[in-house]
Amino acid sequence: PQCRRCPDHTKCIANTSVETMELLDGFWRASRSTDSIVQCRRYSGWSRCMGGISAGEEGDGYCQAGFAGPECELCADVDGKRMHRVGTSRCEPCFSESSTPTARTAAAIGKLIGACLAVALLVGALVLVHRQQAWRDRRVVGPCLKFSDRCIARSHAIGLAAKAKILVGFIQVVLSLSSNYRVRWPPAYQAFGDSISRFHIDPIQLFLPSDCFPYRVR
Repeated sequence: PQCRRCPDHTKCIANTSVETMELLDGFWRASRSTDSIVQCRRYSGWSRCMGGISAGEEGDGYCQAGFAGPECELCADVDGKRMHRVGTSRCEPCFSESSTPTARTAAAIGKLIGACLAVALLVGALVLVHRQQAWRDRRVVGPCLKFSDRCIARSHAIGLAAKAKILVGFIQVVLSLSSNYRVRWPPAYQAFGDSISRFHIDPIQLFLPSDCFPYRVR
């Protein structure tokens, strides 16, 4: 057999083969039969990939405990329970011991509907107050309403609503590219996406994590 140089990011000893070479911490490969080594993402210096010798099933053996999938980006099922990601370093059960998946789903949908109704009522109350022209002469409420009038007029003049929609759409696209499409982006782009992800709030993910459902219904 012909000998070759060990791939980068691996550790080889005498008589090492593709199947037995050891991966360094922070790296992953799909199986023991490939020499294509991938560097996993790091979150504040921590990686879900721990390297090692054992590939496990479809590369899961290179993952930290509780993680699985390509580049260890998914949560592994524990004792038959589906898990979902919380932050970057841990996974939690989708459903508690005392609740069924149907009950938990119904509760999450109820919370989401309640939150939407609360926001709608708040917005409606603010619009109703703003339309009270007679209140602009009142001592406390009047200055606030007049200030809001100036802000609204200024925002219309500079087209603030359209600019805000463009900005929100841009942020959504940037965040979805890195999370939905498992593509390895340049480090500068990845760092930019990570820096703005802290401002992203997904109400669906907050109440009803997509990791808790089969791929066909996501």
